[in-house]
Amino acid sequence: MIYMRACTYITACRVSRLPSPVAASSPQCKQLTPDWSTTSIEPFQPWAKTKFLSERSGHSPNVSLGYDTNTDPFIKYCDPLGVPRVLLANHPFKMIPLPNEVIVLYERSHDFREIYTDGRQHPKDLDPSWWGHSIGKWEDGVLVVDSIGFNDKTWLDYGGLPHTEALHIIERYKRADHTTLQLTLTVDDPKAYTKPWTVNRTYTLKPWDIGEEICTVSSEANFNKGIVAPAATPAK
Repeated sequence: MIYMRACTYITACRVSRLPSPVAASSPQCKQLTPDWSTTSIEPFQPWAKTKFLSERSGHSPNVSLGYDTNTDPFIKYCDPLGVPRVLLANHPFKMIPLPNEVIVLYERSHDFREIYTDGRQHPKDLDPSWWGHSIGKWEDGVLVVDSIGFNDKTWLDYGGLPHTEALHIIERYKRADHTTLQLTLTVDDPKAYTKPWTVNRTYTLKPWDIGEEICTVSSEANFNKGIVAPAATPAK
């Protein structure tokens, strides 16, 4: 087993608002969508594409900054971000390797995950949950995480990519050097997409204490009233 000290990472990129995540050609932070504009095939099942194109948020195809018209379940109801969306937040996370598991603490919403590395398999009859069930193993210095058992209530990213309870996520974490953590993430959900697809993310080691960043409905409403709504109002 490979054992390393607890490390805190933060995403190495920042948000770039794009008119359409489907046809994105520049680096993205809060979207997962690969550059499908290079091919005639967008791997959506028909219902999933319809749902994706109907969503409204600050990062969706139909940009909406208003709280009332926003369809993002995190913004509207403070639902958990879930995996893999939590990995796109511009907030740090800490990975704590232990002998039989890796615990991941996320500053956003003060959430956590347990990734079991003791050789167990996924339970046969999992009840769908916000964070699913994760097992991991080490392969030549790479932490490979296999997760299933999700409910279908979260978005995969900030743009509104949907999924079903058939979602299967594979994460591969590799330390390229002392300060750089590379993630290769594969999404496989045959009920929502016609084929698996893979994206990459890079994180940077930071001397950061995980703070308390709690989402509440009242705080989101106040943020919209005090910050978002005035910013979205055209100047007179």
